[in-house]
Amino acid sequence: MTGSLAPPSAREEEQEQVVYLAGSVGLLLTLTADARVGNSSESSFCTERKECLLCDQVCKNDDYEVRHYDSVKWVSTDKEAHFMDKAIVTTFMRLFKYITRSNRAGINIDMTVPVIVEEMKRISRSFVYTLSFVMPSAHHMTPPQPTDDKVRPNRPLHPMPYALVEI
Repeated sequence: MTGSLAPPSAREEEQEQVVYLAGSVGLLLTLTADARVGNSSESSFCTERKECLLCDQVCKNDDYEVRHYDSVKWVSTDKEAHFMDKAIVTTFMRLFKYITRSNRAGINIDMTVPVIVEEMKRISRSFVYTLSFVMPSAHHMTPPQPTDDKVRPNRPLHPMPYALVEI
């Protein structure tokens, strides 16, 4: 009978508990999913650094593989320039100084991969280029504050949930 005010049956209570548990697990995964930077030994394609941006292989054939990446924390800086190479030198040096003690904590931060360059927007005859490093897992939750106001830790990057990689 619909609209009944009868107490829920044991089966209905069990279903509510399962829905509640599933929702709680989903929330927990959402809160922790942005920390997929880890030991490079867990990756077959990242061997030159201690830590890398980790991924899950979705599928693979002889020509390519599809990888799934979770979101991670980045440290970024911008430079307006007519040519990308000029912008990359300036932005790389800013971030390099940040990870080599030019931060308020005065600590060295391990270099990770990948390093990403984005062409953000065109301004007249020049572009704004953004260079970003992945933050190592030790600094994901509380990255050291920069001493240069042009360096932005914890910058969310456009989502890159999947990547098609030629083999």
